[in-house]
Amino acid sequence: MVDYVNKSGDTMTGTLFVPQSSTRSSANTGSIWSQPGDANYSGYAEFRAGDNSRHGYIGYAHKDNGIIQIAAEKSGGHVNFSTGTGAGGPRVNGNEIWHAGNFNPSQAANAFGWRDASKYGVQANTGTSQNASLALAEASLPADGGVIVLPPGTITLGDTFTFTRQNVTLLGSGKYATFIDCTRLDTDVICFNGNYSGVKDCAFKSSAGDRTSGYTVNLRGAYTFCRDVDIRHCFRGIRMGPVAGNCLVHNNTMTFIATGSNRGAIVVDNPSYGPSNWISNCTIYGDGNDPTSSGPVGPRPEFGVQIVNSGATMINNTDILGFFNNLIINPGNGQTAQATYCSDVYFDSGQRDNILISPSGNGFVFETSFSNCWLTNTRSENSFGLRILGNGATGNSGRPVMNTRWDNGIIASTSNNPGYGFLVEGVGCINTVLSNSTVAGWGIGVCVGTNTSHVMIVNNMIGKYLPWDPNRANSTGLALVAGNGGWIMARNNMVYGNNQAFLNQGPTGGNNYVDGNPGI
Repeated sequence: MVDYVNKSGDTMTGTLFVPQSSTRSSANTGSIWSQPGDANYSGYAEFRAGDNSRHGYIGYAHKDNGIIQIAAEKSGGHVNFSTGTGAGGPRVNGNEIWHAGNFNPSQAANAFGWRDASKYGVQANTGTSQNASLALAEASLPADGGVIVLPPGTITLGDTFTFTRQNVTLLGSGKYATFIDCTRLDTDVICFNGNYSGVKDCAFKSSAGDRTSGYTVNLRGAYTFCRDVDIRHCFRGIRMGPVAGNCLVHNNTMTFIATGSNRGAIVVDNPSYGPSNWISNCTIYGDGNDPTSSGPVGPRPEFGVQIVNSGATMINNTDILGFFNNLIINPGNGQTAQATYCSDVYFDSGQRDNILISPSGNGFVFETSFSNCWLTNTRSENSFGLRILGNGATGNSGRPVMNTRWDNGIIASTSNNPGYGFLVEGVGCINTVLSNSTVAGWGIGVCVGTNTSHVMIVNNMIGKYLPWDPNRANSTGLALVAGNGGWIMARNNMVYGNNQAFLNQGPTGGNNYVDGNPGI
C-alpha cells in the first residue's frame, strides 16, 4: 500500500508495498524488486503475463524540458518494446516503430516532404484516370515542395496533369518499373509550371497508339528537369521552355516516336534568351527500331532536336539516330538561337539534312559549334550532311547566320549519296569554319555555295577516308560555286582519290585563297 504520494513533486513518502516483492532496501534505494525467481537485478521492475498489470504510466518530468530515459544498463543489453500476436505495433507519439526507430513503410514516403502517392489514392494498373488523386498528393506537399513517389505499374492519366507548385519532383519507382500512360492523345501529358521541378525514374507510354499532338513532358518553369526517363510513342517528347535559369534533360531514352512532319523528340523553345539548356547522355531513336518501310527510307519523325529560341544549348554525349533531320536550328520571326555547343554527339543515320541550320524571317542564329562529333547519312537519295543556309532570312541586318564551326569530326555517307557533305550557302552566312575533319562518300564533299563569304576550309581529309569503305571517296572533293563570294580560304586539305578533286566556278568577291591542298 501507499500512504500517499505528493502530487506536485517527485518525492514519495511512506511505504510502498508490492505484493510478493520485497520493500526497498538500504542498498538499492529507490528500486523495486520483483519476486524471487522472476528478476532480481537491482533497479529493474518486470510486469509478467501472470500479473494483473497490463500497462504502465510515467508522469511529467520534474523540470522543464526534462528527459525520461529508458536504457539497458548491462553491456549488450537491449530495451525491447513489443506487443502480443495480433495486437497493434508499439508506438512513439502515435507512430508505429519500425526497424529500430525508423518510420515504417507506410510513413517513410511521407517523411521530410516525401509523399507516397498511393496514400492519396493513386493506384497502378487500374486503367482509370488518376489525375484527381495525383492532385491530392501534390496539394499535401509542404509549402517548400517535396517529392511525390509513384508506385510500380502503369499510372493512367485521363488528361494533362499540370504541377503548379514550386520544387516538385515526380519520382517513379524505377525507369522501367513505373509507366505513365495518358489516354488522351492530342494534348500534353505532364507539365511543370513551377520552378525547380521535374520528373525522374519512370517511363511514358501510349497504349492507345502514337500521340497526335502536344508534349509528353513540358518543362515551363525555371530550373526544371527530365532525367532517367524513357519516352515512347510521343508526338513531341520534351519541351525545354524555362522562363529563366536552366533546364536539364539527362540520361533519357526516346524511341518509337510518331512519324511525319512536325514530330520529334526534343524542342528547345525558351520564352526569353536568358535560360541555358543542357541535353546530355541521351539516346534518341528516330527509326523506332522498326524496319517497316512506306517508301525508300520507311516512316520517320522529322527531327531529333529542334532549337527555335534559346539563350544557350549544350548537347553532349548523346546519340541522335535515324530522323529526317537529327538536328534543326530554325528560329523564326522574333526568335534567336544563340550559343549552341555540341560535343561528343553521334548524329547517326540522317535521312534528309542530317543537321540543318536555316533561320527564317528575322530569326537569328549565332555561335554554333560542333566538336568531336560523328555525322553519317544512310539514305542513298539526295540529302545533306551539315547544311547551313543564310538565304531569305533578314535577321541581324542581313547576317542571320554567324560564327558556325565544325571541328575534329567526321561527315560521311554510307550509301553513294549524291548530295553534299558540308554545304554553306547564302550571303547571310558569315564566319563559317570546317577544320580537322574527314569528309567522304558524297556527291560533293565540301561546297561553298552561291554568294557566300568569310569561309575557312582548313586541315581536312576530303576523299578516300571512309572507315567502312576505304575505296569510296566523293564525286567532287571541294567546290566553290560562282557568284559574289569572297574571303574564302581553302588551305592544307588532303583532297585524295575523288573522281574530281576541285570544282572552281570562280566566285568573284575577291580575297579568295585556295592553296596547299594536296590532290588539287
